Amino acid sequence: MSTSMMPLSGNHEGKGTNATANYFTLPNVPGQDTTTGVYYSFTYNNIHIAVLNSNDLDESTDGLSDKQLEWLRADMNASDAQWKFVALHKSPYSQGSHYKDKDVCAIRKQLSVLMPELGIDMVFAGHDHVYLRTASLINNEKAETEISYLKKDGEIYKTQVTPSGTTYVITGCAGVKSYIQNDPSLTDDYFPRGEKVFSLDCPMFASVEIKDGVLYFNAYGVDENGTTNVDRFAIQKDKTQGEVVPDYKEAEEAVNDDEAKSFILSYLDKLFKIIKVVFRVFLIYIVKIDF
Repeated sequence: MSTSMMPLSGNHEGKGTNATANYFTLPNVPGQDTTTGVYYSFTYNNIHIAVLNSNDLDESTDGLSDKQLEWLRADMNASDAQWKFVALHKSPYSQGSHYKDKDVCAIRKQLSVLMPELGIDMVFAGHDHVYLRTASLINNEKAETEISYLKKDGEIYKTQVTPSGTTYVITGCAGVKSYIQNDPSLTDDYFPRGEKVFSLDCPMFASVEIKDGVLYFNAYGVDENGTTNVDRFAIQKDKTQGEVVPDYKEAEEAVNDDEAKSFILSYLDKLFKIIKVVFRVFLIYIVKIDF
């Protein structure tokens, strides 16, 4: 599942019909606000998904409007789905340039309390073209969460067991533009450091698979060599489901090794690209070879 499959308002800054692709409306639904877009929800199998409108703001607080939040509460409380997701354009948590914007800070303050209250498992967002996944959060702090390790298709997933908080993911960008990640120390005064931060220099996509009471999340980078898994984790709601790795220390070491390898490969790839650029500049301006 990807937020690209769920059209949402707020893709570009600005409001009104003259703005470019910044609002979304539903076909054949009367009475919609065409100046900011719409918010809506739907159920897919045992998942209920609410798509919010980060253009629909309260001018006095810069946060989401009271009307939208009231709708979200009623909508989620009326659903008995096992899994609950929220998607919106502006990410409450990000290592990109928008992490301290007034509206982002206001939305983060609102959702950090409301999402766990409504039992939201995951929040998917965009706006900054970076990759970040948080721990399970409550009120902008890490929730105390039991950790296990599950194995699926030969891969080991660090797993949150019946978490009381909400996990937030900003899944990079499927296009060609990526942003420079800020150093985590710059955001320490705003929110806990991400569980996984990936230095983005390629298009990305993410998948969510739910099987027998367990959610398996994977994020992938795409380059000329194909796809590379850059992040994975799981949420386990039913302890009787999933293949538990009995030796958690061995499993933890395997996960840490995978993360270390991913970091090294990413670093080497960036270094190689820098070397290629420097060498090209050298040939053009020093050796004066015309390409």
